[in-house]
Amino acid sequence: MKNPREQTTTRLTVRVPEELEKEIRTEAERRGLSLNQMMIQIITRYLKDHQG
Repeated sequence: MKNPREQTTTRLTVRVPEELEKEIRTEAERRGLSLNQMMIQIITRYLKDHQG
């Protein structure tokens, strides 16, 4: 993955259950991350773990 400063970004809206959003925010806070950084980590990890 490229350095985040070198990447072009796009906005993505995802609807999630309230409880899941709370869990993600809590975990992001615990790790000292923004919600955006946390979601990037979650998605990246999922994709790496599920590559065909």
